[in-house]
Amino acid sequence: MKRAGPMLTLYRFQGATCASKVMLVLAEKEIAYEDRLVPRSYLSDPEYLKLNPAGVVPTLIHDGNVLAESSVIMSYLDDAFPRLPLRPHHPLGRARVNYWLKLLDDSLRHLGIATYAIAMRHPILALPIEQREAYYASVQIPERRQLYRNLVEQGLEALEVAGALQGLKALQQEAERSLVTDFLLGDYSLADAALTPFLARMELLGLLLPEAEGPRLHQWWKRVQNRPSFEIAVTAAAPENADQIRQLAAAAQEQIASRYAR
Repeated sequence: MKRAGPMLTLYRFQGATCASKVMLVLAEKEIAYEDRLVPRSYLSDPEYLKLNPAGVVPTLIHDGNVLAESSVIMSYLDDAFPRLPLRPHHPLGRARVNYWLKLLDDSLRHLGIATYAIAMRHPILALPIEQREAYYASVQIPERRQLYRNLVEQGLEALEVAGALQGLKALQQEAERSLVTDFLLGDYSLADAALTPFLARMELLGLLLPEAEGPRLHQWWKRVQNRPSFEIAVTAAAPENADQIRQLAAAAQEQIASRYAR
């Protein structure tokens, strides 16, 4: 997306949920930026690691200053570009925005586990055992290496999955309780921008609460999908294999339902 105005550079890869959070803010505030769409493999490139040593996206560069972590970037953009503000002016409202940003940051692990167990494991599982072992060995953090091994080898039967699915269910239930108006905090805010890509991924994975259990959440979901920013930052930034993910999720619905019930 490019509009007249100051220029920023955003690094992301296709399908990155946290990058979509930032893209929603940029779209809602009509901020011009250079979209640096890179392959996942570039995240381990020494050039990129100089910008973001964690090797993740998004990374934002503004006037030579490098910012990482999606929630930090979202708050920064709202401060640096005050036109069309996305946070309340009063302290309590800002605290509630921060609550949602933290809640979603804390829920990212759950979303990653669900994505891996339902969909991402399959191309790795199809590799010859030697290549699979090389993939595990390439993961530098031992705890993460064991987690990936569990999710690839065991899928939805992995011990970590039930807790992740319950965490995502609890996140949606919290949103349902909060939605007493059109949006989480009254007017559309950073909280809504942060939640939107999570719901998009959960819908893709077949993890949305039934409408009977989350009627206000479903109304909110329809509402945010009708905003122009959704097409720019979510639809156009969806995973390239979205259709395949939907098929895998549909095939796993019985297993998913059993984990939700635990």
